[in-house]
Amino acid sequence: MSMKKASLPLKRRAVLIALTAIFVFTALGASTASAISVKLRVEGASTTQFNGTVNTGPRFVPGGVDDPTGCRANGTGQSFSSPNGLTALTDALGDGNVGTSGTFFSFGTLLCKVNSEIPTTAGGGWLFRINQTDSTAPNGYVTGTDPLSDGDKVLIYLSPSYGYFSSALELRLPEAAKPGQPVTGFVDSYSTADDSKSLGTGVTVSGGGASATSDANGGVSLTFPTAGRYLVTATRSGAIRGSQWVTVAADAVVTPVTPPKTVKQLRAAARRKCLRAYKWHRTSSPRYKKCVARANRLGKKK
Repeated sequence: MSMKKASLPLKRRAVLIALTAIFVFTALGASTASAISVKLRVEGASTTQFNGTVNTGPRFVPGGVDDPTGCRANGTGQSFSSPNGLTALTDALGDGNVGTSGTFFSFGTLLCKVNSEIPTTAGGGWLFRINQTDSTAPNGYVTGTDPLSDGDKVLIYLSPSYGYFSSALELRLPEAAKPGQPVTGFVDSYSTADDSKSLGTGVTVSGGGASATSDANGGVSLTFPTAGRYLVTATRSGAIRGSQWVTVAADAVVTPVTPPKTVKQLRAAARRKCLRAYKWHRTSSPRYKKCVARANRLGKKK
């Protein structure tokens, strides 16, 4: 083998090496630019704009129309080399239904329009949560241009002002149900202040002709009267809407969802998290004491 390789003409060997390099470079380029799959939910002021799975990757995202009372923009589109919330939204809705601030702001890109819905006040805007997290360390915030990973959950919501909502709701129902037969689901609530998770109590869950209010454990029982595919929503004053699709059919295979942790379990987990965060000075740290106090309040009505 080595004799035959050595006997190749120099020019031919150079061509083979070049072709191999091109193949390797192309393969690497394809892997870095490959699309990922994310779960995208877009909650407007009064309705869910989108809820589903989206394949997204590096792409061009259009700019928007300048609106001094809502969202300032210069109409300049941008090309992103990594998939993010803006690319996912554009892949889901199409270029004509998404508008951004473009390069108007030096600090980053804002989302200005989703379908025809835009902020109604200068202090309002479309905000992002990734995997029900709004904060990034140290002391940062999730934005529409933060890179995404395969399987991420992206929530985009229209807020009258930053900090307007105290919590974000996430509805967990079986994806399939049978007409006339109740199914049990749960509502999770995430604090928009510190991203802590608690039970979604007192939440109105409705859709497909069914309606109920979640109990002290965030549980809810729904009975859909007729077959169909329904978008079920979870609403509570001061909270970002939750939503989920449910397919109701006579031959449906109903898969129960996992119940949430109890209030006691949630508080214990939160206290352990405080302990890990302030383990070097936990006995005297005011931050540790504040963290524990916040953990002990989980599940209590504000």
